[in-house]
Amino acid sequence: MSNKPRLHFHSDCGFFAGCENMLANFFNDARLQEKFTISFSFRDSRQYHAGFASRVKNPPAYQCPNVLPNDAFMTWALRLPKPLRLIAKVFHRIGAARYGTLIWNVFVLWRSWRKQGIDILHINNGGYPAASSCRAAVLAGRICGVKKIIMIVNNIAAPASSGTRWAEAAVDCFIARYTSIFITGSRKAGEAIRTRLNLPEDKVLNFHNGIANRRPDETIEKTKQRIGVSADQLTFGVVAILEPRKGHSVLINAFSELRSQLTPESMPVLLIEGSGPEEANLRRLVRQLQLDDYVKFVGQEKNVFNFLQAIDLFILPSINYEDFPNVILEAMSLGKPVLATKLSGIPEQIQEGITGWLVEPGDSSGLARGMLAVAQERSCLEAVGRAAKNRFTQMFTSEISVARYLELYDELLTQ
Repeated sequence: MSNKPRLHFHSDCGFFAGCENMLANFFNDARLQEKFTISFSFRDSRQYHAGFASRVKNPPAYQCPNVLPNDAFMTWALRLPKPLRLIAKVFHRIGAARYGTLIWNVFVLWRSWRKQGIDILHINNGGYPAASSCRAAVLAGRICGVKKIIMIVNNIAAPASSGTRWAEAAVDCFIARYTSIFITGSRKAGEAIRTRLNLPEDKVLNFHNGIANRRPDETIEKTKQRIGVSADQLTFGVVAILEPRKGHSVLINAFSELRSQLTPESMPVLLIEGSGPEEANLRRLVRQLQLDDYVKFVGQEKNVFNFLQAIDLFILPSINYEDFPNVILEAMSLGKPVLATKLSGIPEQIQEGITGWLVEPGDSSGLARGMLAVAQERSCLEAVGRAAKNRFTQMFTSEISVARYLELYDELLTQ
């Protein structure tokens, strides 16, 4: 039997999203394997298994306890007869169903972990409160006798809901007390979780996320040909789920403004990668603005690094619910300049005028001005892209980010 300390990771996401990226870094890092016996638990889903398998080369021992997602009660309630659905909605509104789910998840995780002898519990949460089982993991871990509990908060903490503030405050109190350290990817997220949970400054650490330097598997020429873009055409691109919070409509309006300032021959093409609920609305907006010749929807790329390699400028026009986007780091790793919004941790990634450019969220004219400057001065792209890659290499690699956690784990084990 191994004498190495046991490090257990827990996460809860319907698919292997951006907030799961650091988990892949941990599980693929030989240093972690040498120092710890590693185990992992997550909510079972086909999409998560597929993403996990594609990103993790040598997966640790894992389990899928029967935890419930936040919406489990209402999903079940929708199958009830109409009068009972109304009663269920009342239970949901006052928070009874939500905290019933939390209690269930505490029980399920306690039953799963009680004999494991976990030394450090590392909880990977989306935001806060976010997934019910991530908060439940703190309580279950404490009941199991785990002394060192880390919670990662990968987005801006939400304010407590007015209707259930009393109940949320009680749960928050336990989470704040029993979690040893909260870690956020950006200073902005750190301020938000400190405010929400009334935490002392030394209980929140800011560790920038890193990414593994994955590579394209086709040439730029082949990618452009496949997408339908000429080899020498100035190409802007965005990679994001097609949801309102990502600001695609702001970018499309900015592109319309850009067209009024450039000749057709000098107009760049805008490539929109991804899928999501806003796709039909965005396609409609492109048609209304008569941008069909300049804006292309390319769907989901199998290897997004092929797409990023083929563009000249990466744009992320997010307007809210953003923290420390991995996709910006991915673009930087390939030496791509970035035009993005001054939102949450993005200004910690991009140095204004050095590795890219920043505009206010929702400012379509600001985006248009940024794109116009690039279109009129294409020679700046190489120097800015080179600076972006240097910054990535110095600050945002997976090796650098995992090393910070290794130091923290050692510190916690010696306390």
